[in-house]
Amino acid sequence: LAARFTLKAPTGDSDNLYGSGGWDGSAALHWADRQSWSRYDLSYELSAGLLYTSNGDVLPDQRRNFAGFGSAMLAWQALGWANFKIQFDGNTAFYHSDLRELGSSSVQLTLGATFSATRTLAIDLAFSEDLMVDAAPDVTLLLAMRLRY
Repeated sequence: LAARFTLKAPTGDSDNLYGSGGWDGSAALHWADRQSWSRYDLSYELSAGLLYTSNGDVLPDQRRNFAGFGSAMLAWQALGWANFKIQFDGNTAFYHSDLRELGSSSVQLTLGATFSATRTLAIDLAFSEDLMVDAAPDVTLLLAMRLRY
């Protein structure tokens, strides 16, 4: 179990949409369990939190100052070198708007895998799909190479 806290300072240029022009902060709880279902080579992670955003400079009259977020992930260590994952991520709306893209909650499904090429090198492949159409990017692809040291 872990508690996570974040604070974002208004350092970006909101005129060019490189930031919101306001302070943001969040608090979340994250739970990871690698033991309960280990006989099935399964593990899971759950998280939930609350985000506070100040009005800032971008659509300040439409901003919702609080948004909830969470995720649930199930992983299957199919082989010693391959770990397959399914994850759901969601958040409540960030703005008061009739536009679905701004004013609705969002849920995404991510399917992926981590392949351990060596003891120190891992490759992640994943794609995500928006389950609530137009509330998040339609399809997102991930390719990452990680080096453990």
